[in-house]
Amino acid sequence: MTFSIKRKKRKTPKQTPRPILVYGNWFQFRAGERLTRSRAVESRMLLSVHKGSGVFRINGEDHPARTGSWFFLPWAHAIEYAADAADPFLVGGLHVIPDHDHGYPVHNQVAHEKSDRLAGVKYRRDADLLCGKHLLEGSFAPRHCRLRALVVYLIESFDPQRPDEAKQRQSAEWLLEEIGIALEDTPPLGPKPRPEVLARVEAHVRQNLDKPLNVPGLARVGKCSVAGIHRLFRHWHDDTPAKWIAGERIEQAAYLLRTTRSPVKNIAEDVGIPDQFQFSRFFKRHAGCSPREYRKRQGIL
Repeated sequence: MTFSIKRKKRKTPKQTPRPILVYGNWFQFRAGERLTRSRAVESRMLLSVHKGSGVFRINGEDHPARTGSWFFLPWAHAIEYAADAADPFLVGGLHVIPDHDHGYPVHNQVAHEKSDRLAGVKYRRDADLLCGKHLLEGSFAPRHCRLRALVVYLIESFDPQRPDEAKQRQSAEWLLEEIGIALEDTPPLGPKPRPEVLARVEAHVRQNLDKPLNVPGLARVGKCSVAGIHRLFRHWHDDTPAKWIAGERIEQAAYLLRTTRSPVKNIAEDVGIPDQFQFSRFFKRHAGCSPREYRKRQGIL
């Protein structure tokens, strides 16, 4: 009798996105000019206003665009432009393909409609960049803005007649890095709601303190990249995700020690550190005393 062994298929490891800059240009609008450029642009475009004002209608939603504002548009976006009648804007555009396979021709063009020859080609695709695939926006810093200087340089130096794949890939990486820094450094314009991604991740942590938690898991919950999770926590908590989680564990443990008679062993399990000795060391390192000493210091109703 012959037996056959079914082997599990190995999962192909997820590759890191390979972005590339494929186009850059300026466009000076006339007073009051309106332009419906595209309905399904297959790129992530950085759209920036270098002087003047107007409105960008992005995926059906109006966004005021003034000198110094910038937008990083989602893949397959629709875009309409409406320049101000008195002060029409000068707009810069940089098109990034988030994931372009190596070994395929690099066309310094962008598919603007589903009928374009580059639309839907298998080697040009979207990818999670800068914590997700959604619209990002910000403003150039008033002085010494590296992102603004980089945008000007990349547009001025881009030459579709003299392609340089290595340079274009490096340019895309550089641009994405500076957008991430600009997002962190953009001062809030008045009270700003916490990002929905961060709220979802925080709620997940607090509901699962008794389970192992790590940054890749938080990224899956937030539907963004690991780098994006780190950026969110640096910006909103001024801390790393791991240290913030540790603080939540300590806070919950202290609350249970103060308000319940639950054994220390059970409390340790409730905050995800089932080894009682390890929990005691962890608690003392953060609270300055052991769990039992902390409990003795607390009064009773």
